[in-house]
Amino acid sequence: MSLDYELFTAQVEALAAGGAGVIHYQGACVFVALTVPGDIISGRITEIHKTFARAELVEILHPSLDRVVPPCPYYGLCGGCSQQHIAYKAQIAAKVRNLQEALRRIGGLPQLPPITIRESSPWEYRNRVQLHQIDEGVGYKARLSKKIVRINDCLVADPALRQALKKGRIKLAAPRSTVYARGESFLSEGQASGTVRIRDRTLHLDAGVFFQSNGDLLEVLIGDMLAIVENRAPHPLPAADLYCGVGTFSVFLHDRLKSLDLVEENTRAVALARKNLKGTGSSFYTGSASRWRSAKSYSVIVVDPPRTGLSQAVRNYLLVKHPALLLYVSCDPATLARDIRVLRTGGYTLSALYFYDFYPQTPHIESMAALT
Repeated sequence: MSLDYELFTAQVEALAAGGAGVIHYQGACVFVALTVPGDIISGRITEIHKTFARAELVEILHPSLDRVVPPCPYYGLCGGCSQQHIAYKAQIAAKVRNLQEALRRIGGLPQLPPITIRESSPWEYRNRVQLHQIDEGVGYKARLSKKIVRINDCLVADPALRQALKKGRIKLAAPRSTVYARGESFLSEGQASGTVRIRDRTLHLDAGVFFQSNGDLLEVLIGDMLAIVENRAPHPLPAADLYCGVGTFSVFLHDRLKSLDLVEENTRAVALARKNLKGTGSSFYTGSASRWRSAKSYSVIVVDPPRTGLSQAVRNYLLVKHPALLLYVSCDPATLARDIRVLRTGGYTLSALYFYDFYPQTPHIESMAALT
């Protein structure tokens, strides 16, 4: 690559999966943060790598029609949001395009089923936040820094969290703690666990254990999952829920399926899952999904892995057991696409695809794939 650390002028073409603008300049792919497709900018090359470069935004010469004024006073300082400068519909379009491109390029899928798009409220959607103690207040980690930005409001946070921030009522039990709020529930990590209402059920949870941060869209995803199971599930063989967390999906699936086996390596999450599924006859395995093995035949298996996706051991197990319906909830299109590519070698077909905007104002992409 023959680039110099120089100023350049170019038009932003698209958004990369990480949220930066994409520019092709002198034969190189250049990523520029805080830009919008359609912006004409001047930038300065800051990093040169073998296959790409990064640049800093120097000036917006002609703004895109999709550029908006970020409403948050901490935007650009706080490391949480990175797309408040992009109109919400344009955020959605970019994320859907990145999901499609990953499945085509990495997954080897030239033909995709229609994507069902589930939007969120762009603001006040986030129920779960991680806060840091700073002086007598709290804050978020800064953008591109280990420093902490002190805040007294957060526009994407649940209304109850916003009020607590404004009034200085959040007291952390540790220098870094997670706080969860939804409806009547307000939990802080290090305190006693509590409950939250999701759809028509009450779930036990703990702020220190992972739980989806957008409760409204979680309810939508659960509804989609139940509809798929009701429409596509074959005769009622047992079902399994891998990476089950506190058993959120199984709470709603258990009365539609014959029996459920739940797999989770976090012991605190398993304890909560046992509470949430008490009296259902469900079975629990505390340990890594990669080490779990069962001789049963399953009609449905739900997987909700971390960003790294399924391990090779889990993929191999699925190819051997061949559940008739596999529901894959993903937080990373690249690893979802990689895993689907492998599962297709065993005869699976991607029959339905859903996109969920769990995290507006950020580039994060959540999806659910139904494989049959």
